[in-house]
Amino acid sequence: MTNLVVTVTPTIMEGTVIRWYRSLSAASTGGQAVASASRNGFSFFIMLTRADNPLIDAVRDAHDALAAGHVNEVETIATHRRHSLFGPLVPVDEVTT
Repeated sequence: MTNLVVTVTPTIMEGTVIRWYRSLSAASTGGQAVASASRNGFSFFIMLTRADNPLIDAVRDAHDALAAGHVNEVETIATHRRHSLFGPLVPVDEVTT
């Protein structure tokens, strides 16, 4: 799970959505996420081989935080963000406000 790219995106319909991707390329081009979470629920788009997979816990925890309205809490798990709406994804430590 440590190599996944995580994005946190505000949306109109779902509120904030967190997505986990296998690679920066997949995240940058709108490829299929391996998992996503919003205030309304969470989804997995991969085959999981263990019930104690740390990704399951991370996605469930993100959903629980969003459902409780704790958006600031989940924004900290992002590994990449965009400088602007249509800008490239960059590592969080390179994003300036």
